[in-house]
Amino acid sequence: MAPARSSVPDPGTDGALLYGMERACIHVTRVRDTTRAVLAGAVTDALLHGDSPQRLASDLTQRFGTLNRDARRLAITEIAFARANGFLAGVPAGEEVAWFAAKGCCPACQRLDGRKFRVVRGPGDPEKEVWAGKHNAGLPANARVPAIPYHPNCRCRWVRVGPATPQGVSARTLAALAALRD
Repeated sequence: MAPARSSVPDPGTDGALLYGMERACIHVTRVRDTTRAVLAGAVTDALLHGDSPQRLASDLTQRFGTLNRDARRLAITEIAFARANGFLAGVPAGEEVAWFAAKGCCPACQRLDGRKFRVVRGPGDPEKEVWAGKHNAGLPANARVPAIPYHPNCRCRWVRVGPATPQGVSARTLAALAALRD
Protein backbone atom coordinates (compact mmCIF):
# COMPACT_ATOMS: atom_id res chain seq x y z
CA MET A 1 0.00 0.00 0.00
CA ALA A 2 1.32 3.42 -0.93
CA PRO A 3 2.04 5.91 1.86
CA ALA A 4 -0.22 8.86 2.50
CA ARG A 5 0.53 11.65 0.07
CA SER A 6 1.43 15.07 1.38
CA SER A 7 -0.32 18.03 -0.18
CA VAL A 8 2.15 20.47 1.33
CA PRO A 9 3.27 22.89 -1.41
CA ASP A 10 6.28 21.61 -3.30
CA PRO A 11 9.33 22.71 -1.28
CA GLY A 12 11.43 22.40 -4.40
CA THR A 13 9.79 24.94 -6.71
CA ASP A 14 12.53 27.53 -6.31
CA GLY A 15 15.02 24.73 -5.85
CA ALA A 16 13.95 23.13 -9.13
CA LEU A 17 14.51 26.38 -10.98
CA LEU A 18 17.91 26.90 -9.41
CA TYR A 19 18.89 23.27 -9.95
CA GLY A 20 17.79 23.41 -13.57
CA MET A 21 19.67 26.64 -14.23
CA GLU A 22 22.87 25.23 -12.76
CA ARG A 23 22.76 21.78 -14.28
CA ALA A 24 20.50 21.90 -17.34
CA CYS A 25 21.30 19.21 -19.84
CA ILE A 26 24.47 17.98 -18.13
CA HIS A 27 23.61 14.45 -19.23
CA VAL A 28 22.93 15.41 -22.83
CA THR A 29 25.81 14.42 -25.04
CA ARG A 30 26.40 14.06 -28.73
CA VAL A 31 23.32 16.09 -29.76
CA ARG A 32 25.27 18.78 -31.59
CA ASP A 33 27.65 16.25 -33.14
CA THR A 34 24.77 14.01 -34.18
CA THR A 35 22.87 16.92 -35.70
CA ARG A 36 25.95 18.05 -37.62
CA ALA A 37 26.55 14.49 -38.86
CA VAL A 38 22.95 14.15 -40.05
CA LEU A 39 23.17 17.45 -41.92
CA ALA A 40 26.53 16.63 -43.47
CA GLY A 41 25.34 13.18 -44.51
CA ALA A 42 22.17 14.52 -46.11
CA VAL A 43 24.01 17.24 -48.03
CA THR A 44 26.67 14.77 -49.18
CA ASP A 45 24.01 12.29 -50.31
CA ALA A 46 22.14 15.04 -52.18
CA LEU A 47 25.31 16.13 -53.95
CA LEU A 48 26.26 12.55 -54.86
CA HIS A 49 22.80 11.84 -56.27
CA GLY A 50 22.31 15.23 -57.94
CA ASP A 51 19.23 15.97 -55.83
CA SER A 52 17.49 19.32 -55.97
CA PRO A 53 17.36 21.62 -52.94
CA GLN A 54 13.66 20.72 -52.63
CA ARG A 55 14.49 17.03 -52.43
CA LEU A 56 17.20 17.76 -49.84
CA ALA A 57 14.71 19.81 -47.82
CA SER A 58 12.25 16.91 -47.91
CA ASP A 59 14.97 14.48 -46.85
CA LEU A 60 16.02 16.76 -43.98
CA THR A 61 12.42 17.07 -42.82
CA GLN A 62 12.17 13.29 -42.72
CA ARG A 63 15.54 12.83 -40.99
CA PHE A 64 14.87 15.53 -38.42
CA GLY A 65 11.56 13.97 -37.45
CA THR A 66 13.70 11.81 -35.19
CA LEU A 67 15.41 14.90 -33.82
CA ASN A 68 11.99 16.41 -33.05
CA ARG A 69 11.05 13.29 -31.09
CA ASP A 70 14.41 13.46 -29.34
CA ALA A 71 13.75 17.11 -28.46
CA ARG A 72 10.37 16.24 -26.91
CA ARG A 73 11.87 13.39 -24.90
CA LEU A 74 14.74 15.61 -23.84
CA ALA A 75 12.38 18.38 -22.70
CA ILE A 76 10.25 16.01 -20.62
CA THR A 77 13.27 14.29 -19.08
CA GLU A 78 15.26 17.45 -18.29
CA ILE A 79 12.28 19.17 -16.64
CA ALA A 80 11.63 16.01 -14.59
CA PHE A 81 15.31 15.90 -13.56
CA ALA A 82 15.34 19.56 -12.48
CA ARG A 83 12.04 19.31 -10.60
CA ALA A 84 12.88 16.06 -8.84
CA ASN A 85 16.33 17.20 -7.79
CA GLY A 86 15.20 20.70 -6.85
CA PHE A 87 12.51 19.09 -4.70
CA LEU A 88 15.04 16.81 -2.99
CA ALA A 89 17.39 19.76 -2.42
CA GLY A 90 14.55 21.48 -0.53
CA VAL A 91 13.71 18.53 1.73
CA PRO A 92 15.69 18.46 4.98
CA ALA A 93 18.18 15.59 5.28
CA GLY A 94 16.79 12.67 7.22
CA GLU A 95 13.17 13.18 6.12
CA GLU A 96 11.38 10.62 4.01
CA VAL A 97 10.00 10.95 0.53
CA ALA A 98 8.01 8.45 -1.48
CA TRP A 99 7.96 7.58 -5.14
CA PHE A 100 4.71 8.72 -6.78
CA ALA A 101 4.14 7.01 -10.11
CA ALA A 102 1.91 8.61 -12.71
CA LYS A 103 -1.26 6.80 -13.71
CA GLY A 104 -0.57 4.45 -16.61
CA CYS A 105 3.20 4.55 -16.13
CA CYS A 106 5.63 1.82 -17.11
CA PRO A 107 5.96 -1.44 -15.11
CA ALA A 108 9.36 -0.41 -13.68
CA CYS A 109 7.93 2.79 -12.19
CA GLN A 110 4.81 0.95 -10.99
CA ARG A 111 7.07 -1.34 -8.94
CA LEU A 112 8.63 1.72 -7.27
CA ASP A 113 5.30 3.47 -6.61
CA GLY A 114 4.83 4.20 -2.92
CA ARG A 115 8.32 3.07 -1.94
CA LYS A 116 9.88 5.29 0.74
CA PHE A 117 13.40 6.69 0.71
CA ARG A 118 15.42 8.73 3.20
CA VAL A 119 16.79 12.04 1.91
CA VAL A 120 20.55 12.51 2.36
CA ARG A 121 22.89 15.32 1.30
CA GLY A 122 25.28 13.27 -0.78
CA PRO A 123 25.66 9.84 -2.27
CA GLY A 124 24.44 7.17 0.09
CA ASP A 125 22.80 3.76 -0.18
CA PRO A 126 21.33 3.89 -3.70
CA GLU A 127 18.55 1.43 -2.84
CA LYS A 128 17.34 3.15 0.35
CA GLU A 129 18.36 6.80 0.03
CA VAL A 130 17.93 9.65 -2.44
CA TRP A 131 19.82 12.91 -2.90
CA ALA A 132 19.89 15.83 -5.28
CA GLY A 133 21.92 14.78 -8.29
CA LYS A 134 21.20 11.04 -8.12
CA HIS A 135 20.52 9.88 -11.68
CA ASN A 136 20.38 7.00 -14.14
CA ALA A 137 21.82 8.85 -17.13
CA GLY A 138 23.85 6.53 -19.29
CA LEU A 139 22.94 3.39 -17.33
CA PRO A 140 21.36 0.37 -19.00
CA ALA A 141 17.90 -0.60 -17.71
CA ASN A 142 19.26 -3.48 -15.61
CA ALA A 143 21.65 -1.16 -13.72
CA ARG A 144 19.21 1.65 -12.87
CA VAL A 145 18.72 2.79 -9.29
CA PRO A 146 15.68 4.51 -7.76
CA ALA A 147 16.11 8.05 -9.09
CA ILE A 148 13.66 10.36 -10.84
CA PRO A 149 13.57 10.42 -13.77
CA TYR A 150 13.99 6.67 -13.84
CA HIS A 151 14.14 6.64 -17.63
CA PRO A 152 13.59 9.06 -20.53
CA ASN A 153 10.00 10.41 -20.61
CA CYS A 154 9.50 9.46 -16.93
CA ARG A 155 6.48 11.20 -15.36
CA CYS A 156 7.06 10.14 -11.75
CA ARG A 157 7.43 12.56 -8.83
CA TRP A 158 8.75 12.61 -5.28
CA VAL A 159 6.27 13.39 -2.50
CA ARG A 160 6.99 14.06 1.12
CA VAL A 161 5.89 11.37 3.51
CA GLY A 162 3.82 13.05 6.18
CA PRO A 163 0.90 12.50 8.49
CA ALA A 164 -2.03 10.51 7.13
CA THR A 165 -4.19 13.64 7.18
CA PRO A 166 -2.21 16.79 6.48
CA GLN A 167 -3.25 19.77 8.54
CA GLY A 168 -5.08 22.60 6.79
CA VAL A 169 -6.02 20.58 3.71
CA SER A 170 -9.66 20.59 2.65
CA ALA A 171 -11.65 17.40 2.14
CA ARG A 172 -12.07 18.44 -1.51
CA THR A 173 -8.29 18.60 -2.03
CA LEU A 174 -7.82 15.24 -0.29
CA ALA A 175 -10.48 13.73 -2.57
CA ALA A 176 -8.75 15.18 -5.65
CA LEU A 177 -5.42 13.71 -4.53
CA ALA A 178 -7.07 10.33 -3.95
CA ALA A 179 -8.60 10.48 -7.45
CA LEU A 180 -5.14 11.02 -8.94
CA ARG A 181 -4.03 7.85 -7.22
CA ASP A 182 -6.81 5.72 -8.70
